[in-house]
Amino acid sequence: MTSLRRILVDDTEASIQYSPQSWFPVDTGVLNNGNFGPVYNATSHATTSNNASFTYAFNGTSILVQGNIDLANTDNITDPTWNCSVDGQAIPTQTFSFPESNWPLCEQDALPAGEHVLSVQVHSRGQPFYFDSLIYTPLPGATLRSSAVMLLVDGDAAVNYSPGWFNDDQQMTQTPGAQVTLNFQGTSATIVGLLSNSYPPNATSASYVIDGGQPVSFPLNEFRGGSSSTQYNIPFLTTPTLPYGSHVLTVTYGGDRNHTPLGVKYFSVTTNSTLNDTPSKPVASLSPSSAPSTNFTPNSSPRTRTGIGIVVGGVVVVLVVLALAIIGVWLVWRRRRQSRNAHAVNMLDPYPGLLTSAHTGVHAASRREKSQHSGSLVDRQEGTLPAETLEPPPGYSTV
Repeated sequence: MTSLRRILVDDTEASIQYSPQSWFPVDTGVLNNGNFGPVYNATSHATTSNNASFTYAFNGTSILVQGNIDLANTDNITDPTWNCSVDGQAIPTQTFSFPESNWPLCEQDALPAGEHVLSVQVHSRGQPFYFDSLIYTPLPGATLRSSAVMLLVDGDAAVNYSPGWFNDDQQMTQTPGAQVTLNFQGTSATIVGLLSNSYPPNATSASYVIDGGQPVSFPLNEFRGGSSSTQYNIPFLTTPTLPYGSHVLTVTYGGDRNHTPLGVKYFSVTTNSTLNDTPSKPVASLSPSSAPSTNFTPNSSPRTRTGIGIVVGGVVVVLVVLALAIIGVWLVWRRRRQSRNAHAVNMLDPYPGLLTSAHTGVHAASRREKSQHSGSLVDRQEGTLPAETLEPPPGYSTV
């Protein structure tokens, strides 16, 4: 089953490889053109170089490049121009005669599942080329980086609508008390929708609750599209930054048919913006849209790790105490045995000194035999009798 989820990659992502000395950051305050909404994350990269480029490696089945478009046309020469390719194969580009933010600069929505490399080549005569973000479709079950932002659209199992919603290029409601609930794993969530002059422009409000907490009200402003019939990519709500983990967001509409409706085109969810942004530190698993909302792999909580440390420490202490007790018992047993043996020797040896001499001779003979086998010579100690000349006293056992 094809996943409904997408991954949004900002232009500031470290894994985007820009050609050196060609790109520069842009004041996005001057780039909110047209009716396609504000620049994502208020960041953008621009270039005025004739041969600038950037590449991005991803694992998925589609790719979209977005940016602000503002072309110059002098003597029928368009400036800038650009080419996009995936794995060396050109993909379609799109141009537009008027300034516009969040414009789809190029897109390929039918790639073979697997690893790919996007490449964008820019040629400018001085007019800036603006790049804002990437959106790609990952493979089901893919492991995501810690900074990943997921887009969840209508039909995702993590999103549930109460009665009172209808579809008009997005999910919308003008029913008082209608709710939408999002179950997510991460640190924040945003509702993105659109506003149309087809509906009453009067401002109203809605409220949200996180994890069963207190309701928080937020405004739904009146439509201010001017001559445009629709305003796209409007962030209606962004939650405060939350501790990383499982959360439930419930939004309740507070207006009616005479006020601005609440629209949901998609949710964006930040998985964990506090971790280091490296591929070696995965924090979330993207599962198919039919899976339940608990299909992420959360980081272990500090409380869990502390509990494990206490248990392991207790086990180590018990093992150390047990080992010391065993050693103590063994030492006592050994000392008592040596005492008994010494007492037994004193009782059984009627020839004082002879037993010691016999043992000395046996050891010497044994050393001599070993040295002979090994080819080395060991001088015999003077006054030491060979072991074969010694006879144990009558009645003495050598066992």
